[in-house]
Amino acid sequence: MQSNLTSLVRQRRGHDRVQDAVFLQVVPQGQEEAFCSKLTTVDAPDRKVSLSANGIYFADRGLYLSGTQITLALVLFPSKQSIVCQAMIVGTGDANGVATGELPTYRASFVGLTQEETQLIADHVDDLLSGLAIAA
Repeated sequence: MQSNLTSLVRQRRGHDRVQDAVFLQVVPQGQEEAFCSKLTTVDAPDRKVSLSANGIYFADRGLYLSGTQITLALVLFPSKQSIVCQAMIVGTGDANGVATGELPTYRASFVGLTQEETQLIADHVDDLLSGLAIAA
């Protein structure tokens, strides 16, 4: 039954989605290069997100409107692979699975990921799903 659900999710979204713990920072405009060098020193996740190769649900202190394009710096664990990418806020306040206290939640779609970046995230999600299946 799980494989049928996974298949349905993949058909609807194009990629599987999984709850994950990552380091995530919304990067101020013009500071992308500075954040790239800082990502190599990140040792632990700082929040729970829902992640797929298409986008991300997350909670953040910042206030963003639907349609706003932001830059995200992500570090995936345990591999510590990092990505700095653009994302478009497509929904606000509807990411209950990643809610943290009173922080606003956002649903964002990745914009302009390279094929390698998309594959990196998809492989990361697949690895996490495989680990969950083994644990079950």
